[in-house]
Amino acid sequence: MFALDDTEFEGVKEYVMEFAIESGERWGDEVRRLLLTQGKMAKTHLTEPGDDPFKAAHEARKAFKRMRALLQMVRPTIGEKAFQKVNGRLRLLGNKLAPVREAGAMLEMMDSLKESWDQPPAAFKAAYKKLGKQRTKVLTTLIHKKNVLGSVAVKLEKTLTDIERLKLEAAGFKVVKKGLKRVYEQGQRRMKAAYRQKNQPEAFHHWRKRVKNMWHQLEILTPVKPKKLGVYAEEAHQLADFLGDAHDLAELRHLLKQAKTKGKDKKLTAFLKILKKRQADCEEAARPLGKRLYKRSSAEYVARLEKWVRDFRPQTTDDRLQTSDHRLQTAEGKGEKKKGRGLKKPEAVEPPAEIQAAEVEETAPQFLTTREAAEQLNITVPDVRQMIYEGELIAEKIKGRWMINSGSMANNQ
Repeated sequence: MFALDDTEFEGVKEYVMEFAIESGERWGDEVRRLLLTQGKMAKTHLTEPGDDPFKAAHEARKAFKRMRALLQMVRPTIGEKAFQKVNGRLRLLGNKLAPVREAGAMLEMMDSLKESWDQPPAAFKAAYKKLGKQRTKVLTTLIHKKNVLGSVAVKLEKTLTDIERLKLEAAGFKVVKKGLKRVYEQGQRRMKAAYRQKNQPEAFHHWRKRVKNMWHQLEILTPVKPKKLGVYAEEAHQLADFLGDAHDLAELRHLLKQAKTKGKDKKLTAFLKILKKRQADCEEAARPLGKRLYKRSSAEYVARLEKWVRDFRPQTTDDRLQTSDHRLQTAEGKGEKKKGRGLKKPEAVEPPAEIQAAEVEETAPQFLTTREAAEQLNITVPDVRQMIYEGELIAEKIKGRWMINSGSMANNQ
């Protein structure tokens, strides 16, 4: 289930709610509640960005994407006109924030790549410098002078009013059934197209959009069947990450080609080949996950969901808190591998001998982010995620982010 990655923004804690249903009966009311909650969360990020407007814009855009995934669920129910109106506005609001997010995102990726190269190509340095200037321009112009965050927050109010007026009074699974089926079928088609059209990064990017819709929809449904749907949601999340990394690498390759310096740069040629190989690796890593997630027909997929919904009994708040970890658990018992699909359940790691000998009452495990682990192992972030998936690294989800137990790093260095 969804939880904010960070709660350091003042006022956001009020809206830190599970991105999941609470009742299996009044689906229309549930969808409206979730839409409004995500909208208010986005508004809080925009009006109270703290000292990091780039992160605030990113969090707001993520909320918009979750809202659009929700709208896809009820698209056949609310009608095409109402869907296009609200979805179109959310898309435009997200696009207004895109330059703010993109100004920092590409620099972050280039920073991670730069550390693995003692002397990056001249084009890399030129592109990095250009992006740095763009980031400064965004900060001074869009954020400070034009107050794009505040402008989007004001326009968001109109969208929230429209959401309150949506005709979502109907009860029962039928409210979302056709929408879930449609998104699943779109994902199947986009996956086939992506692997059929070789060397077409845009095809994988289109597939990623459908995958993210399905991921968010599975998050919403997780309480219905926590152990199974939690795994499905996490696999969809990982698939979206693989495709996202592939897209970012393709964008960086394009950027470096544009920044190409005079004369033949052998370093650039070699570097572009490495980026292309990493992009291809991400696309191939996505294939088995995609096959597993889309192996059923859309009718079978929806029928399974509907059956679980019929058996669903709403939980209390305490129950939901206890089951929020189910989406990360894919094994029953300690260290046992679960039958069928899923990740390995993280196993407990014995602390080093010197720590065992120390007379302390409690020793907290040390964790690394996927990027920190990648740097230590001298591999890419997608490689780290694959190692987590294969059980080579012990990790757990903390506040929506994969955190690797440092004790599991030793055997892989």
